[in-house]
Amino acid sequence: MARTASFTDEEIMKARQLREQATAAKDLRKALSVLLVAEAGLDADKTSDILGISERTVFVNSNPK
Repeated sequence: MARTASFTDEEIMKARQLREQATAAKDLRKALSVLLVAEAGLDADKTSDILGISERTVFVNSNPK
């Protein structure tokens, strides 16, 4: 069973900003790892499959800078 990630409104806002300002694929993946869970309702397992990252990375990315 996939673990559930949860994000604060501030984390979601930061992820949206990062998505808009991303200049590298790494930054875009980081933002999308938050937004796919928070806005699209995907679980961490499905998000990691889509983005080609580990499930752990989805949780690490819960603090987009």
